[in-house]
Amino acid sequence: MSDSAPATQGQGDLAAMRRVVVEWLRKDARDTAPGDNTLSPDSEPNSEAVLLLFLLRASAAGFACEIGEVQDGDGGGGYEARWTHQGASFVGFKQASPQATPDMALLAGCAALLANEWCRSRL
Repeated sequence: MSDSAPATQGQGDLAAMRRVVVEWLRKDARDTAPGDNTLSPDSEPNSEAVLLLFLLRASAAGFACEIGEVQDGDGGGGYEARWTHQGASFVGFKQASPQATPDMALLAGCAALLANEWCRSRL
């Protein structure tokens, strides 16, 4: 990784983050939503379905996520997820590190929200 590249998680880390989100969604049948938005227990769900279901659950609990572009001092950059709860920003919440794409940033942000005990207890 060059010095000007954004500080991003590796593919293995993203796979682990995705697994955390999928496992949380499948626990206690949280992976169901109105319509056809369900995760099949027999196959690996696509990332779009995982993110959609998570955002539906998070939104119902008062959470909102915005993906923002960030720049580092060397002209490189990436994307990061910025969470709020009922319109308020978090103090002391460890946001996910910047990622190469908006979708990767959203996935990392979902895993970061689940990693926070206060946030997870409200989901």
